[in-house]
This record gives sequence, C-alpha cells and structure tokens, in this order.
Amino acid sequence: MWHEWTPGVESVQDLVLQNVALVTQKVKFKLPPTKEFDMPYPEPFKLAPGMKKVIPISFRPSKYVPHVDRVQIVTKGGSFFVTVKAVVKDVALSVPHFLDFGLCPTMERSQQQIEVYNTGTLKASMKWHARAPFTVRCPANAVDVGQSVRCTIEFEPKTASVFDGLIACEVASGAPVAVEEDEESSARAPEVKQYALQCTGVGK
Repeated sequence: MWHEWTPGVESVQDLVLQNVALVTQKVKFKLPPTKEFDMPYPEPFKLAPGMKKVIPISFRPSKYVPHVDRVQIVTKGGSFFVTVKAVVKDVALSVPHFLDFGLCPTMERSQQQIEVYNTGTLKASMKWHARAPFTVRCPANAVDVGQSVRCTIEFEPKTASVFDGLIACEVASGAPVAVEEDEESSARAPEVKQYALQCTGVGK
C-alpha cells in the first residue's frame, strides 16, 4: 500500500510471496490491468517449501486520486488475488448521527457525551456550530489520526416544549495537500467536510 506519493514520480514496493506448503510450488502471476501499476514480465517460477520470492511493483501515478488494482497469483492448487492500492490524504471523522435527551427539567442543564473518532489519514481540526437550547463543549479542537475525543452535548430548555436541533461539526485538515493539476504540481487548500448531529429533547 502506498501512503506517501506524488503524481508523476515513480515509486516501487515489493510483493513478497512465501511457500508455506510442504511441497515445491510452481507459481505464476498476471500483471495488474491498470497502467498505474507495473511489474516485471510474468515468467513462471518455482518455490521450494519455506522459500520466498520478491517481486517489485512499480507505481506510476499521473493524478492525485485513490488507485486500486489486483495482482492474480496462480498455482497448481488454485489462484488468489493480492490487492495493491495507493491512498490519498483524507480528513474524516466518525460522529454520531442522532442524540435523544428525552424528558428534561426546564431551566436546568442536562448533558450527554459522545465519542468523536478520527478515521481519516490527516489530523482533523474541528469547529462546532450549535443553537440554543443545545450547546457543545469539547476539550480539544483537533483530533490526531486514529485517536478520539469525548465531547459533551448540553440541553437546557427554557420552556416545556419539544425541541429539535441540528449540531454541525466543520472539519478541516491542518495543512494544504499537494495535487496534480494540468500536469503541474500545486497545493490545494485544506479539505473541509461537514458532519451533522440531530438532537432532540423535551422540556418538562
């Protein structure tokens, strides 16, 4: 898998095949269909038990978009596929979609907590937008990759009524991302995404 790569620049990673069977295997492979991934001419080879074979895979991207392909490995006992892919830097969060406070006393502040996870490949900066009677308290304004933050949603009804609200979380990456544009490298502004949390509650 390619994580750090630049359009127009070739990079190589190795595909390592190991014979875990107790007999010698005759192996061959088929080239990936797409032009971005390339391998040496697929000549059949033999692998003794426990032995390894290293096959270089060249990646020659022209655009900064995700690339996915498969390499088919064929043996006498059958065939299987190895997925090769290149991922782009992406900002993404996992935010709950709905929160129900139920019945809550008027003129008092009720609270519920939510976990917000960074499921992307970039550090995510957060900006929350809420309207009364719902508010958001978050101990951090950014979440590292693979980490989470616990935020507190508050509901403070002033009257005995049913309240519905939409809390928005605006998420952006911390830095510009290099992309390919008209065959020249340039910088793209940090990506911004919107996530919505539907809240409901009843004042009593």
